[in-house]
Amino acid sequence: MGNEKDDDKPPEKALDEGVVAAGVPVPRMSNELAAADAAVRAKAPVVDVSTLKPLEPATPVTDVGVGVGLSSTETVTSATQTMTSNTTESILAVEDPEKRQEQPGGATGPGAATLGMPALSRGNYQQPTATPGAFGVSGVNGPVVAAEESSSEEDDDEETAAAPNNDGLAVAAPVTDEARRDIENARLVMPNAAQEAKRKQKNFLMTIGVLCAIAIVVFIIIFFVVQGDKNDGTSEETSAPAVTYNATSAPLEPTELLKSLLPDHTLPKLVSEATPQSRAFKWLIEDPNFTNYTNKRLQQRFALATFYYSSDGEAWGPDWLNITQHECMWADFMPGGKEYDRGQEYRHYEYKYIDGPCFPIGYNSTALVNATEYPSDFPDDYLYLAMTGQELGGELPAEVSMLSSLKLVQFDYTTMIGTVPTILANLTGLRELHLFGSAFSGAVPSELARLTDLRILVMGGSEYLTGTLPSELGLLSNNRILKIAESNVTGTVPLEYTGLTPLMFQLYRNNLFGTIHTEFGLFSTVEWFMLERNELVGTIPSELGMMSKLDLMYLHENHVLSGTIPTELGLISNYRLQFYLHTNALTGTIPTEFGQATDDFWRLRLDWNQLTGKIPSELALTTSMHVLSLQDNLLTGTIPTVVAAQFRLQYFRVQLNHLSGIIPSEFTVGARKTKFIQFHIDNNDFSGTIPTEIRNWTHLVHFSAHNNRLTGVIPSQLGVLTKLQSFYVDSNLLTGELPPHLGNITTLKEFSVGDNQLTGTVPEELGWLVNDGALKLLNLTHNDGLYGDIPAPICNLTDDPALGNVLEFDCGNLCGCDCDCDNVSAFVLIGENGTVLAESNLAASNETVLAESKSGVSVGGVWVR
Repeated sequence: MGNEKDDDKPPEKALDEGVVAAGVPVPRMSNELAAADAAVRAKAPVVDVSTLKPLEPATPVTDVGVGVGLSSTETVTSATQTMTSNTTESILAVEDPEKRQEQPGGATGPGAATLGMPALSRGNYQQPTATPGAFGVSGVNGPVVAAEESSSEEDDDEETAAAPNNDGLAVAAPVTDEARRDIENARLVMPNAAQEAKRKQKNFLMTIGVLCAIAIVVFIIIFFVVQGDKNDGTSEETSAPAVTYNATSAPLEPTELLKSLLPDHTLPKLVSEATPQSRAFKWLIEDPNFTNYTNKRLQQRFALATFYYSSDGEAWGPDWLNITQHECMWADFMPGGKEYDRGQEYRHYEYKYIDGPCFPIGYNSTALVNATEYPSDFPDDYLYLAMTGQELGGELPAEVSMLSSLKLVQFDYTTMIGTVPTILANLTGLRELHLFGSAFSGAVPSELARLTDLRILVMGGSEYLTGTLPSELGLLSNNRILKIAESNVTGTVPLEYTGLTPLMFQLYRNNLFGTIHTEFGLFSTVEWFMLERNELVGTIPSELGMMSKLDLMYLHENHVLSGTIPTELGLISNYRLQFYLHTNALTGTIPTEFGQATDDFWRLRLDWNQLTGKIPSELALTTSMHVLSLQDNLLTGTIPTVVAAQFRLQYFRVQLNHLSGIIPSEFTVGARKTKFIQFHIDNNDFSGTIPTEIRNWTHLVHFSAHNNRLTGVIPSQLGVLTKLQSFYVDSNLLTGELPPHLGNITTLKEFSVGDNQLTGTVPEELGWLVNDGALKLLNLTHNDGLYGDIPAPICNLTDDPALGNVLEFDCGNLCGCDCDCDNVSAFVLIGENGTVLAESNLAASNETVLAESKSGVSVGGVWVR
């Protein structure tokens, strides 16, 4: 029997002095554990439950667990500390009252029962008093049973009843020291080999499970990181949700259905009724045919309606947003536009001849123009969105990317503004993107590099396009035309671009700087190589001579490109070859290899450099030369006659050099000389006369030979050049009178013959060029032999100088217009050699003096004021 002092013992001590209660069912034990248990039972007294005095009936208890020498308010968290996993199945389970409510099963809450016993109900019960050395077990649905401590080994088989305590409860018998040692030994029983193998197998499976769990976590992390990378640069702009093509009627209400088909970046724009997106939403919801459209067409019509409202579409005509027509029949489609010059690159466009925005190449849409019903094979995927040359206002909406089947987007020469939506990079099937000549602003989006099927990228023609060239565009392995030109794009040309295989490489008229990469010589497919009008420095790489397919090389107007012209450029031999290297700082001589390049060398422009030497006669080998421009260099010598004999030459410009000799007559012979358009030899040291065969240049537009030492007269044959617009021969030694046939050239705008030795009067026919022609400039200065009155119509040139009109003559010997000759009292007789033959002091009126002057003219002389 214990006393109340034992209630103060710590739980650990109470456990050591406990006994085993008999008659309490326990789970099935393993053989080793069963043997240990039997040894304990052999030492401990056995209590016959039937001999115990039942307690007074009490309310079942729900909070009672297994007491281990503790008061009812204390809890033991573990009955044994060293038991293996198997022994825990065979020893009494100790329950934490606080956790019991979290476990399944129980009368008043989950987990109210222990060891598979029925749950105790909460009620009043008598708390047992702990006895020193006692191991008390509270009963379940029955009386509490206690075992008496055995006093000797001889009492092993004797069953005794525990004496009740003062409260009428049974008290467990104390356990002997030997019994405690047996219990301790039972705790130390080691598992057998089978258990050890089972334990290792369990540990192995647990390890595999942990590794699998880690792998799954890593995979999930990588997946979300990759998805995040894919969405970089699109901010909130995402693609439209996937569509189903066979859903003609949706279970959702139309408003909710349409919202479910829109991309996330569109939904916030529906809040305001004034946005293009909101107006398009309202228009489509009110369409009586809404339920007849597939999800694909709902998205398509919404995207086009948003584009319509974003771009002032009300001015496009009645067909747009016509609910009775298929959206593929709205547009008056014309790829490339109707109002502008498409340029030579147009020949490389894939979609030149398309009937409509949804019709593949070769589809005949003629029968669909007035159709009320569309055939079953009607193509309803929007493939081409092209409105070039149209008055489109506003910005290009991101919803255009909902037209997921687009192959062509073309908005050249429109009035659209704003940045280029980066979400266009989601149009993975796009093959051509044309945004040239509009007012798009900002930088070229690097996201466009995701358009791996893009063949043509054309941007620029806007001062608002800024930033640098994205190096990512070097990933466009299928690109054939890369044109980013006429903008304020700056920086260097990315080296990554040398890995492209373009047909046309056009980065001209920007603010690019740096050198020309030698790797560009690897452009084995390039036909047009255009880097002109930038700020490039350094030399022209000789490797560019490896461009075997080159037709056109434009490097002009970089101003500081220096060094010599690579002779390797003469290795290029292609159709209509053109080299524009002018307006730089190139030095050295003109390579003779240019004459060996090809028979079809069309244009060679080397003007505005610092080239020296002579004009190579080898250039005559290029029998198809149309343009030879060598002006403003330091060239010397004469014009080779073999070069002059180039019968296809149309533009010849060698002004501002140190050339000399005569104008070769070969320029004026040959059937094709009728095609001569420009002839400029001014500011040199040429002598001789102007060939009368100039009459053969029936297509001549501009002729300039001023500031030379030309002699002779102005050929009257000029009168047959009905396309001539400018004629400059001032600052020479020309003589004779002005040909009256000049009045036949109604196209003549500029006529300058000052600083010569011309004589006679000004022909009345020149006045015709003002009244009936286009004359804007007339220079007659410093010709002392000219006299008389300026024809009155010519004076009209002084009426409005703001128009660029110029009239210049020496007042004194020529009168009229603003020159008052009424007070002239002296006249001089000039001989043919320019000497003064006589003077007169007649003081009559101009008319009388002139009449009398003419009657007294000596042979070979003329009276002048």
